[in-house]
Amino acid sequence: MKIKNVFSNICKTTLFLTFSILYAGTVYGEELVIPVGEWPPYIESERADNGVMSQIVILSFAEAGIKARLKFEPWKRVEVNIEKKDSISFGWYLNNERKKKWFFSDEIIKGLVVFAVRKERNIKWKSFIDLKQMRIGVTRGYTSGDEFDSIMSELRIDIANSDEINLKKLIMKRIDMFTVDPVVGAKLLRTRFSKDQREQIKFMTEQPVSSLGVHLVCSKNHKMGNYYIVKFNQGYQKIYQNGTVRRILQQAMSLH
Repeated sequence: MKIKNVFSNICKTTLFLTFSILYAGTVYGEELVIPVGEWPPYIESERADNGVMSQIVILSFAEAGIKARLKFEPWKRVEVNIEKKDSISFGWYLNNERKKKWFFSDEIIKGLVVFAVRKERNIKWKSFIDLKQMRIGVTRGYTSGDEFDSIMSELRIDIANSDEINLKKLIMKRIDMFTVDPVVGAKLLRTRFSKDQREQIKFMTEQPVSSLGVHLVCSKNHKMGNYYIVKFNQGYQKIYQNGTVRRILQQAMSLH
């Protein structure tokens, strides 16, 4: 086993043990099932701790005496259930459309949205309208920020069902660029693509499309929605102030 793999495994074990210790021994007054989709490395079913953001959310609710359990579903189904059922979810950016119909928690983390492009392309732009000749990929159900979303009808937009599909399209030159969180994109490249394919792609982090807070959400029609938002915010403030959020994020960065 290579040294870097040994180090990575040690880091993963440390992170999981930290999470387990913080999570253990809590007395719960109630339980809450939270539907979410896959969004590695923030939310992922294959990891024992379910990802960086999942840890923060579960620990925040634990501080408020609520045992949160994740239920993994396709994101589109999660969104439908937020609209039609009494569902709480997280991993959602705030935009004007959602703000009309959903309650939003305090910001869990700050996420960037950037363009992924092929390295040989020297794409320059000052405003989004400069990109109207480009084939721009976006992922179904995602927002790239109000400014970009508002001008999409004037651009050549190609919608895919996942970031992974958009990466494949970019590698195959079926699109010129696409909007993505660079942490998510880098994780997908490392785990789903070959070294040769990884070396073809770069993320334009020097010129972000937007910088967006990621939140816990529920419909404004949810009978208990405001209650859970308040409970989450109270728990989040506790683990933020005692340094738990910072430690989780620092440890997670060492894994990626």
